Amino acid sequence: MSTSRSRPPSRPSMSRSASRAPRLPEHDILTSEGAELLHEFVHPHDTTHGTHNLEETLVDVGPPEVEDEDEAEHNAIEAEHNARAQLPWWRRPAAWWFLTIIPFSMIAFTVTMAPKLEIFTELVCAAQHNIPRDSENEEDAFSPGTSCAKDPRVQATVAVLMTTMTTIAGVLGCLTTAWWGSLSDRKGRLFVKRANCVSLIYQDIVFIAVFLFPSRVPGGYWALLTGPVIDGFLGGRMASSAAMHAYLADVSEPAIRSRVFSEFMGLLFIGMAVGPTLGALISRYSAPIYAFYFSAGLHVFYVLMVWLVIPESLTPTQMRVFARRHAADTVAAKQRKGFVARLGRVFGFLTPLAVFLPGENDRTMVRTKSKAKGGRTDYSLTIVAAAFALETLIMGSYVVTQQFALGNYGWGAEKLGYWISAVGVSRALFLAALLPATLTFLNRRAKKQPIALHSTDSEPLLSSPSRSPSAAPLKKKHEKHAPSVELLVARLSLAAAGISGAILMINPPAWAFVLGTILSSCASGFHPTMQSLAMELYRARVGPSAETGKLFGALSVLQSLGSAIVGPALYGFVYIRTVGSYPAAFFVCTFVFVVGSLIILTFVRLPEGLGDEPREPVDAEEGEEGEEGHEREETLVPEIVIDDEQQRALAARGRKGSVSATAA
Repeated sequence: MSTSRSRPPSRPSMSRSASRAPRLPEHDILTSEGAELLHEFVHPHDTTHGTHNLEETLVDVGPPEVEDEDEAEHNAIEAEHNARAQLPWWRRPAAWWFLTIIPFSMIAFTVTMAPKLEIFTELVCAAQHNIPRDSENEEDAFSPGTSCAKDPRVQATVAVLMTTMTTIAGVLGCLTTAWWGSLSDRKGRLFVKRANCVSLIYQDIVFIAVFLFPSRVPGGYWALLTGPVIDGFLGGRMASSAAMHAYLADVSEPAIRSRVFSEFMGLLFIGMAVGPTLGALISRYSAPIYAFYFSAGLHVFYVLMVWLVIPESLTPTQMRVFARRHAADTVAAKQRKGFVARLGRVFGFLTPLAVFLPGENDRTMVRTKSKAKGGRTDYSLTIVAAAFALETLIMGSYVVTQQFALGNYGWGAEKLGYWISAVGVSRALFLAALLPATLTFLNRRAKKQPIALHSTDSEPLLSSPSRSPSAAPLKKKHEKHAPSVELLVARLSLAAAGISGAILMINPPAWAFVLGTILSSCASGFHPTMQSLAMELYRARVGPSAETGKLFGALSVLQSLGSAIVGPALYGFVYIRTVGSYPAAFFVCTFVFVVGSLIILTFVRLPEGLGDEPREPVDAEEGEEGEEGHEREETLVPEIVIDDEQQRALAARGRKGSVSATAA
């Protein structure tokens, strides 16, 4: 005997054991006519078929082998999650692992920003002016105020060296970031992080070796270019960021995901605020190279944590299922022919951006073979990606903004450092404290929206259980999640950025410049809320088995294109052309980008039910569509019990057989 038991709409399931079904008294036996009346009670608008196939109404199942395989995978994932829940705290994946170490990682990255320029100048001076590195007057010979440091040839060489390193890392990172992000779904988040750690250690070793033995290292200071090459092929900082965000998404519930992202970025800015000041102090009281020794020590600590301590967020079964799915997608892509397919292979590094293409959303429609009878296409994720890409261009203005402050206000390195620290601290406080508290408050005040089931009358009453390798959090208690709050915060962040841009583009005095840039810290809530919203829209579109690494890899491609390639070139071009007449003109570009991104966000329409527990999309391959968007109120649906013999008889004779029912 097979049973079908009704569940809440978000998690339909089917029981396969008849032992759990209550035994019914004989006087409760219904005829087939009674079964039809019961069907009319559940589907009151189904008038397209006089005798509806009862089997299709009760259970919508796929091929038996697929069902068994999916069920086995689901059970394996559940077993792995349950086993993890029994582990000690230090062996369970959690967001606080990366929230704890990210400040140290950023300190290691930023502590060498100022000393790096001085060491580059020293290396170039020693090579071009033949100044002995071990001479007694080494400090005087290479200090910033000396004739060697002021030599235009030296400055030009240093500029070429730094620009080449930045360009190589940016271009290679853009080409490989999405691939590494997708790989994190199949090999694990820590696999990508560990590859990035190899790059960090290699760059530290090469830099220290070139500084200590410049004449023995092949190529001299040009050997430093091998560091960005290795880093770019291993994904760079963008791939590392994508893997970390995917890790945080794996272990965080939707209700707290944006807060976790905000805290992550807040702690990141704390590291960015502390690092430059610490590097300046180290250079002042010792030598610039000691900042690199300190950075290398922090990198060793970071590598040990990633390689030996932090647990993986994905389970082995999840990674195997993602790998199988990727292999199937790869085979299907190779079988495509035509000009478009060949063009797609040429620009393969942009292929991951296909996750942003418009598609059907299982929250608002049932997929059918006939597009005319299916629901409308969902553009929400596409619009969110467009707004995100436009806003990332603003990140390319950081270097030009520093040049503007130095030239327009006559600041020196000391005042510039104070300003950078002030902006970093304000961003850190906003992201780590104010924004999470605001999101918590708004989510708690958000009214609970009724769940609307957009389905047709011909849709099966019960669907087969979704056996998907969802990277679901280990927590069982779910908090209320309101994606509309994240969209609201993103729009308010852009509004704050617009006010800041309006202040700065009038070429204000120094105090107004400081005020405007600190005000822009309130706009830093855009990225964490947009990333969380994009994640929710992506999961709503493809189901709970969404490959989060692929999504964050695609977002990193957009960020890399905007902040490392297109943005700096655009802002640099504008500043060079207008520095003599209107040096604040590049702030007009910032204002235009902010307004454009805000206008784009106004077109976002969140699907109904977004924020509820994800469910797999339903494929209705046959049957006429009923009323589109028809809502069913939650009612007590009787439990239907069918004997195996009766089920075969119904299939053979149509209207013969008997159905027994009892209230669930």
